[in-house]
Amino acid sequence: MWHGAKNLAKRIHAASQVKGQSSLSSWLKDIVNHFWWCCKTADSYQEFLELWLGLLHHVTNEHRWVLGSCQHADLESGGTQQWLERGSMAHEALKSIVRNKRWLNEVHKYLNFRSTADLESFQNHILMYASKRTAFRSPVFEARLLLAAMDYNYHKDRPELCKSDGSKQYRRLYKKNARRYMLYTRKTSKTYGYIPELQL
Repeated sequence: MWHGAKNLAKRIHAASQVKGQSSLSSWLKDIVNHFWWCCKTADSYQEFLELWLGLLHHVTNEHRWVLGSCQHADLESGGTQQWLERGSMAHEALKSIVRNKRWLNEVHKYLNFRSTADLESFQNHILMYASKRTAFRSPVFEARLLLAAMDYNYHKDRPELCKSDGSKQYRRLYKKNARRYMLYTRKTSKTYGYIPELQL
């Protein structure tokens, strides 16, 4: 899933570097978000195509067309979004990206909306218990893997921290590759309730 979104972002970014198509860069994040939403929402390839191709209408500020309409609520007038002109170089470039047959043939891989985020999180957890910088003998390494698995499974569904007014607490983290801050919900502290059972 992530790889499909990254590939799409690369192609849009490359197209936005061409003279006369720079307006695509302001749409990059929205188009990638739309791709994620289409994959999450669609139950079939045909449904995905209907949602996905609607993007070509939306970017021109056309939210109702002959075969469908946008799924979002009414947009506020006076927004800062730079709409593409139908038939412009930027719009034609986006059309070729969105309708690319080779890319559309790969879409069936993303319709299950599977992400490797949980697996990557678990791999990072393993590195906390068994660093690559230290050599462990086989029984010790296996024990550390089991501890990492127990810790991960015990804490993966922790509730989110809330303020006194009931709103969620967030923390911001700077992402070097994106060159911007991202917001993440904070979770309650770990409790390690499984440790007493291991000590019996």
